[in-house]
Amino acid sequence: MRSGRIAQAADLVAHCRAQLADYKAPRSVDFVAELPKNASGKIARKLVREPYWRGVTRRVN
Repeated sequence: MRSGRIAQAADLVAHCRAQLADYKAPRSVDFVAELPKNASGKIARKLVREPYWRGVTRRVN
């Protein structure tokens, strides 16, 4: 991103689709104020994924 620009979800998805294979491009983008971290300060990836996997019986890492 260039300085002073505000990221728009649709623009980010469109950019990814232009640069990546279809199956690698994200379908959506969510903006969050802060990512959850574990005790060692690393991003807690399981907690990041959890809202998207609610109600799904088969999960993929």
